[in-house]
Amino acid sequence: MTNKEKLLKLVEELSDEDAAEAVDFVEWLLLDEDRLSEEELAEVEIGEAEIARGEKVGWDRVKRDLRL
Repeated sequence: MTNKEKLLKLVEELSDEDAAEAVDFVEWLLLDEDRLSEEELAEVEIGEAEIARGEKVGWDRVKRDLRL
């Protein structure tokens, strides 16, 4: 059984209220603007590598530097 077939089977079991939530979620999944571009994904990977190396700044310092 494919994932789409499983999904269709599960949808049949949903209440109307749960189906409404599922519709919202699936519509969100289909929006391209909510997905990161290749460039954005690369920036995330760079940031994760910096964090792994301990190159991070605490929230207190960020607030202080931005005078928040």
